[in-house]
This record gives sequence, C-alpha cells and structure tokens, in this order.
Amino acid sequence: AEIARTDLLLPPPPRDAQVQTALSDGIRPARAGKGVGPTDDVSMWPCPKWRDADFVLTPSSTPGKLGGFTFVFDPYSIGSYAEGPYEVTVPYAAIKGVLAPAFANEFAGGPAQPASKPSAKG
Repeated sequence: AEIARTDLLLPPPPRDAQVQTALSDGIRPARAGKGVGPTDDVSMWPCPKWRDADFVLTPSSTPGKLGGFTFVFDPYSIGSYAEGPYEVTVPYAAIKGVLAPAFANEFAGGPAQPASKPSAKG
C-alpha cells in the first residue's frame, strides 16, 4: 500500500541535512559510473532537494525490514538526457533521523545488494 510522505517522515528539518548530504554523495559515483567526470558547474545539474525527489522503499539486508530509500531521477534531473535515468540509494543509517516513529521499526540494516542484471545476448 502507498504510504503518504507526511505519515512516513517527520516534519522538516530535524535531520534533513544528513539525508541531503547522503543523496549528494550518492549522485557523484552514480554519474561517474556512467562515464561522467566531475564538474564544477553545479548550477547546471544541482543536486535536487531530497524531500522534493521521488523515492521508493529499498529492501534491507536484514530479512523482513527496509534498508533505505532509492531515489529515482529521470533524464535531465541530475544530468544530460544522454546519461539516462538514475537510481541512487540512501541507506537506513542516513535516513533514520527523518523517519516517523510509527515506521522506524520497519527499517534495519543496510540496503540489500541488487541481483545481477542478466547480460544481453547478441
């Protein structure tokens, strides 16, 4: 079932900076993984505010729990269209300070390692 952000998250800002930093730190290697070098032009591709970005709940390495948020960005959100979409996972350790008490016990551990994607046969 869908959970409203207002139910899942505490009101801003108690620990928003920690989540924002974790998201920014995750975007850099995600872009590098697509062959995009570091740039000083942050005005062209600034890191989105985490509370405004779309995210999904991420499975945990701890069975039966959630391990963080995976932020999903379409092309042009944090890079050029040619780079395609991005997914950046922020672990539970970085988000635990913004979770509402009613949901805090649903999280533990870290994000589960994603299954390997099958290679295309050509």
